[in-house]
Amino acid sequence: MSQPEITLLLEKLQGKDRLMVLVGLFTGLRLGGILGLSWADIDLTSRIISSSHKTGKLVSIPISDYLAGELLRYKETNPQSISGDRLFETRDITASVVTNWSAHFSSLFRSLGIQDFTFHNLRHTFSSILQGELGIGAVTVQGMTGHSSLSMLQKYSHSNLSNMQKAIEALTDHVLRKTPDADLAMAQ
Repeated sequence: MSQPEITLLLEKLQGKDRLMVLVGLFTGLRLGGILGLSWADIDLTSRIISSSHKTGKLVSIPISDYLAGELLRYKETNPQSISGDRLFETRDITASVVTNWSAHFSSLFRSLGIQDFTFHNLRHTFSSILQGELGIGAVTVQGMTGHSSLSMLQKYSHSNLSNMQKAIEALTDHVLRKTPDADLAMAQ
């Protein structure tokens, strides 16, 4: 997802849809994991969301002050008790519930002009931005996404040639600036 598309989503979406997209974009959680979130899974003081991924593996993902604030505002403006203290979905999280929500978001994205995009693509965006644009290590991202292997994570991280070129240029600049000959040449 491009930055203009992210901006569009954040400007146009409201309420539960907006918060679900924010949680997906800022945590990399799968839709089923987000639908199953309860307030007990969110520690707003420590800024951590804990969730069991589809593999059953529990992961704890730090959240930003921004997302914590959005969650707190949502909690304050939606005081009604949802079954099991869940944030978004009262029903049991079954494959059909996830499929229905996924179709809802795909339709919503299309209505905003974002074609061929599903809620699951937010997980791809999370990984791609962290690794490709911000240079966060694969092992760190793997810990947040709960992927069982780095090769599985790489399917989500769409680092392109441009990002690799930037990495090589940064490496070259770093090495050339740090060599004694380069420092000596610069001093002369």
